[in-house]
Amino acid sequence: MYYRVCFHIVWTTLDRMPTIDFERAACLRRILPTAARENGGQLLGIGIVQTHLHVLVRATPRFDCARFVGRAKSVSSLLSRREELGDPDRPLRWASGYSVTSVGPNEVGRIRQYVLGQARRHPEEAIPDSPSA
Repeated sequence: MYYRVCFHIVWTTLDRMPTIDFERAACLRRILPTAARENGGQLLGIGIVQTHLHVLVRATPRFDCARFVGRAKSVSSLLSRREELGDPDRPLRWASGYSVTSVGPNEVGRIRQYVLGQARRHPEEAIPDSPSA
């Protein structure tokens, strides 16, 4: 069955410190699709810069946004430490909370482009060699 409920979700690093580097962004790209599926969603786009990330998720009626974000934050922090990703003196830590906005069916394409374009919107925070999808 096809669902037309989508969410644009954003969360930031603690104190907006630039702690997301190439390795940590790759880790996030690896875990976010699984976290979305586990919570009843499908990832439609990811945009990551050094201080925050945007995701666009198509949700089923059982999608649990808080659980998705909590899982993504905890797993990414844990893997970052366990796999020794990035600068050990600047651990990947997340600010509490997140922003979520519902996205209407006619806006999904535009919002997906917005999400994918974060490196262009924040060139000073862009992660070198990181994909935009």
